[in-house]
Formats: sequence, structure tokens, C-alpha cells
Amino acid sequence: ITVLTVLLLTLSFASAGTMAGAKTKNGFTYKITKNQVKIVSCSKNQKRIVIPNKIAGKKVTSLGANVWKKSSKVQTVVLPKYLKTIEKKQADYAWGNIVKKKNIFSTPFTGCGKLKNIKVAKGNKYFCSAKGVLYTKNKKTLLVYPAGRTQKSYTIQGKTTQIGEAAF
Repeated sequence: ITVLTVLLLTLSFASAGTMAGAKTKNGFTYKITKNQVKIVSCSKNQKRIVIPNKIAGKKVTSLGANVWKKSSKVQTVVLPKYLKTIEKKQADYAWGNIVKKKNIFSTPFTGCGKLKNIKVAKGNKYFCSAKGVLYTKNKKTLLVYPAGRTQKSYTIQGKTTQIGEAAF
């Protein structure tokens, strides 16, 4: 068995584990854990995607790192009221027979080249949006600047002291 075969098998099992026990409703693939919903993918490929506050009567509290992997048209995303966690994924890079983790991260929004606006439902305790840019609720951290924006400059909110690892 070559290193490449082992790597491919490992990635296959990791992918299968992510989707094990997952269900799909209205284009959202999700998992329920401890009465909370984690969105693991979205098959909707439209300009505006609104993530519901609840699925199957449970609060949507988490977004997986690869949610919009297949949504190339998305321009606006509306995040739900109960969202607490937006996962990021550390990128793996391979050189020859060596696989290394690098400090290059991706978020659920990575790959959404047309995304211009991220909005947050009223009442969310963890996140907010300022002119379509995603921040922590207290605006101390800029989390995501949408890749589809065409403006030449952007003024960061006055309270902001940090920029997220995969913000731009």
C-alpha cells in the first residue's frame, strides 16, 4: 500500500464519518446532537440562502466547515438566530510523501466567490453583521469579509481589535 492509498482511504473514512447519521431537509444536510442542529452541507445553489432558525423542531446552532462547497451562486447568506459556532477547517497540504497541517484555514464561506453579504438574524447572541461583513457580536473580531465584494477598500468597525484567521 502506498502513502497515497492510505491518505485517500483516510480521507474517505473521514468524509463518511462526517455524514453518518445526517439527514436532509429543504436542501440542508444536518446532524442532531444533544438537541441541537449542525448544518453540514447545503445543496441549494441560489443567490440568497436563508438558514432556518430551527430544523425538526431543534435550534440550528452550528455550521460545519464545508457547508457551501457546492453553492457557487450564493451572494447573500442569512445566518440563524441561535447560531453559536462556525467551524473552520485547517488545510492539509501534501509534498511528495509528506502530509503537513498548515496554518491556513477555511470557513463555510471559503469557495463562495460570489458572496457579497452575510446577514445575521435578529436576536443572535454571538454574531452580527455590519454592512454585510460578519463580526462577533461585540464587533471585536472581524470573522468573514465576503469574497464577492468588489469595493477597493473597507473600513473596519471602530471596536475591532482582531481579524479572524480566514476572514479574507
